[in-house]
Amino acid sequence: MADKEAVEVLAYLRDVQDCLNQCIEDIHEITEICQQINEAHKMHQGLKHTRTLSILTVVTTTLLPIQVLSRVYAMNFCKLNLKP
Repeated sequence: MADKEAVEVLAYLRDVQDCLNQCIEDIHEITEICQQINEAHKMHQGLKHTRTLSILTVVTTTLLPIQVLSRVYAMNFCKLNLKP
């Protein structure tokens, strides 16, 4: 009777070990998926950052000549003692 119980316990422990191994494999798969999601998020943030910088560059390039001209005329008016 003790041998039968030992065999049953061994079978149960093997089943538990198989379940734990399956859980470990699932955890590894989920970890890989999380890493892929994290990399995709970083890539998306980088693209968003690049787009923002491109827009700011265009705006700055467009407005810079206007600023230079307004400074030149503002300095000339001040030298002539005229109020702008």
